[in-house]
Amino acid sequence: FPLLSNTQPEVVLKMTRGFQMLTQYVSILVVLGLDLFFCTPLLKPSENTAHNEKALLDHTLFFAGPLEPLEPFLLDRNGTSVFPFPNQKNHSVVCTREPSIATYLESLSHDHWRALEVPREHEVLMYRNNETLPSHSKLLFAKDGVFIVAVSIHEELVHVCRDSRILEVAFKANNKKTRRSRNNQRRSSACTADARRESIFGIGASYYQNRLKQLTGASAFKFGGEEIILTTRYTGTQGAAITADFLQTRCENFGYEVIRQTFNVRSTITAFNIVCVKKGLLHEDDGEDEIFILGAHYDSLSENPSTAAPGAVDNGSGATGVLAIAKAFSKIETLSTIHFIFFGGEEQGLHGSRHYATDAVNRNIPIGGVLTMDMIGFSNAFFGVLVEHKPQVEESQALADLTIANLKALKTDSEFKSKIPSVVNFQVYQSVFPFGSDHISFIDRDIPALLAIEKDDTNYGGYHRSTDTVSNMNYDQALIIMSGLSVTLFDLACPAPYEIETCDHCMIRGRRTQSITE
Repeated sequence: FPLLSNTQPEVVLKMTRGFQMLTQYVSILVVLGLDLFFCTPLLKPSENTAHNEKALLDHTLFFAGPLEPLEPFLLDRNGTSVFPFPNQKNHSVVCTREPSIATYLESLSHDHWRALEVPREHEVLMYRNNETLPSHSKLLFAKDGVFIVAVSIHEELVHVCRDSRILEVAFKANNKKTRRSRNNQRRSSACTADARRESIFGIGASYYQNRLKQLTGASAFKFGGEEIILTTRYTGTQGAAITADFLQTRCENFGYEVIRQTFNVRSTITAFNIVCVKKGLLHEDDGEDEIFILGAHYDSLSENPSTAAPGAVDNGSGATGVLAIAKAFSKIETLSTIHFIFFGGEEQGLHGSRHYATDAVNRNIPIGGVLTMDMIGFSNAFFGVLVEHKPQVEESQALADLTIANLKALKTDSEFKSKIPSVVNFQVYQSVFPFGSDHISFIDRDIPALLAIEKDDTNYGGYHRSTDTVSNMNYDQALIIMSGLSVTLFDLACPAPYEIETCDHCMIRGRRTQSITE
């Protein structure tokens, strides 16, 4: 430092140290700049990947590993789906068609992540029970009783849906729901406390039991000029087709418009969704803003499904419940439109609900919330319901809170207790690990959805067997679950001029309310 020759030594020392610190800071900034320059393109979300196929890989890549090292925002995009292991918060399978995500996960191979080698033209399934693994499957990954396997798409395979789940990229809804102002005059005429009570007490117990017996072959019925005894509703059989026709006719008799969706299962089997549309007053008034869904699958399965699959609990109980609630709502006006949906092809891998949800996303149909029922009629060790949802999906927790509050409120309702005295012993449970039923098709697309299922679902000896008959039904339990979901559906589709005192933050018309007044 020639220019500092006359400067005191301690000053020189301080300035030298300052210069050293400055050069260190500059070096750090340069390194960070280079890091951002090279790494940001790697992690930057592709723009509009839902509609830009050029930005995506032509096939799906699969990875398994712990969630901890992942940044959640990296996975919250179209072209990527995350499937947590049941009851294991920190382990998952990620499937992606997004190049940047694939590159990022490959870079984590030293952090206990691994790429799964999936043959072309194979589906990837997550199983919880190794006893149900397909005989021709290829094991890709296993951890703590969860098995990830690959099965050829050409193999005729029956999925055991409460034990398995197809893993695939689900392109998620990216449109924001628009909410228009309500017509106060029509609101007051439609959404009354009396109408809300009708959504509970309008469900006929005898109607439910009689229809369930008809759908399960326990009693004959006349349809199309013939006497029918349904011995099976297995997808692809004549029984499944007759059931679809039967459900469609019932909805038309209720005065609903019916949309019949046709899709294929395993490429060669034709299946149907029956969508019964109850148009809300907003549809006729100032334009639709969002719809709400109550659904259940109607197909059945057994060890001999082509000839003997009565499917009373799984899932005649849920499908008949949707029918009984649809009948009750035919006498009620709501502001929002409701779709009562009977899904086909669930037992082969959620095909019907996936078809509906994909179509809704592609057409930008705003869905405010989805309630589904599966196996609601068996009770042994438990008398109650499990409400299953995924709180990470926006408004899902509010949907579950409202449903649970309404179910619990039935226990203290004097009129309901006189109708079903056993309700005082009814228990409500909650699970945040959704699995293996039609609500998954909506959750995977970021649509708030929940499943109501008996707490005894894994204990049921008639599960997927020809012994799944109405003799196993606990009708009290089924009717309590149906009543709770029915009044929740009313609260969603109809603004409430009355107070709801049983939950702190409820979902009304598909949005959280900050207060009861709002």
